[in-house]
Amino acid sequence: MFIENIKRKKIVWLIFIGLIIGEWDLSLGKDIKEQAKTVFLYQLSYFQKLDSLEYTSTLTMQDAELADIPYSDVFFVLKGDKYYRKVVMKGTKGEEKGLMINSFNGESYQYLYKMGIEQKGILIFSSNPLRDDTASYDVLLELYSFVYAPNEIPRFATLKEKTTWERLVDGVAAYSEAEMFGHKGVKLTLQKPKVKIGEGDAAYYQGETYEVFFASEFTYFPLYIYRRIQVSPIGESQWAPTEISEELKVTEVKSIESTVFPLKIERISKDKNGELIGKTIFKIDTKSLKINKSVDEKVFTIPRTGVGMIVNEDTGEVIRE
Repeated sequence: MFIENIKRKKIVWLIFIGLIIGEWDLSLGKDIKEQAKTVFLYQLSYFQKLDSLEYTSTLTMQDAELADIPYSDVFFVLKGDKYYRKVVMKGTKGEEKGLMINSFNGESYQYLYKMGIEQKGILIFSSNPLRDDTASYDVLLELYSFVYAPNEIPRFATLKEKTTWERLVDGVAAYSEAEMFGHKGVKLTLQKPKVKIGEGDAAYYQGETYEVFFASEFTYFPLYIYRRIQVSPIGESQWAPTEISEELKVTEVKSIESTVFPLKIERISKDKNGELIGKTIFKIDTKSLKINKSVDEKVFTIPRTGVGMIVNEDTGEVIRE
C-alpha cells in the first residue's frame, strides 16, 4: 500500500483536541466504550476543522448491473453546512450517460437528475433533506459510512455534531489494539440495530456490523472498513434473506494544512458465499484538492434554466418547460 509519509502538526492537534476534551467528559481506559470515545473525539475534531473542501475524482466500477456505466466523474464543494456534489456517469467509451447533482445552499436542498443525453432532467428542491444518490460517490462519506443508520441520509453536517459521536459509542461492541498494512492503531466493532427500509411488499429490515481500523500515526484516521449487511424480509416482502459484505481500503493519503485526506480508496463487495459482486476504485485528482480555501458560494444553487421539470416538494408545485 502506497501511503505518503506525513509530518503532522502535533501542537495544533493537541490544542484543538484539548479544547474539545474540556467539553466532553472523557475517562480513558475504563472500558471499551470509554476507549472508543477517545477515537471518536479525533473524528469529531477532524470534521470541525474541515470548514471547506473542494476536489474532483474519478470512480472506476466493475459491477455487472452497471456494466454499461463503468466510469463516473465527481466534482465536490463543501463550505460549512453547504455542499454541491455533481456526478457525471460515463459509458465504456467515455461518453456521458447521465447526470446527478445534490446540493444545499443554506436554505433549500436540491436534486437534479438526468439520464440520457436527450433528456433535460428533473430538478427537485425542498426545505428538508432529499434522497442523496450521489453520497455513495463521495470519498469521505463512503469512508465514514459506519456513522449512519441504513435509512439515514449521509450529510457532512452530521459528522460535525458532537451528539453524533456520543450516540455512536452506544453501538461499540469491541475495541482492541491492532496493526494493519504496516500501521499501528485500534480496531472498533460497531453493531447497528436493524431498521425498516421501504414500504409494502418492498419493505425489509436491514442490520449492519462494522469493523473499522483507525491508524494512530494519522491521528486515528480510518484506513480500513469491513461492513456486513444483513437483509431480512417483512411479511410477504419481495426480498429474500441475504447477506452482503463490503471492504473499503484507503491505499493512498495526503496531508494538506495538517489535515489527512484519502486520495485513493478501493471498495470490494461480495455475496454471502464470498463471490465478487463488484469493485469500485475512488481516485482523487490531487491537483484539484483544496482544503479550507475560499469558495464561490454561487455553486451551491443549481440553475433552473434548461431543466425539463422543476418540482417544489414542499408545495407539490410542478413546473414544466
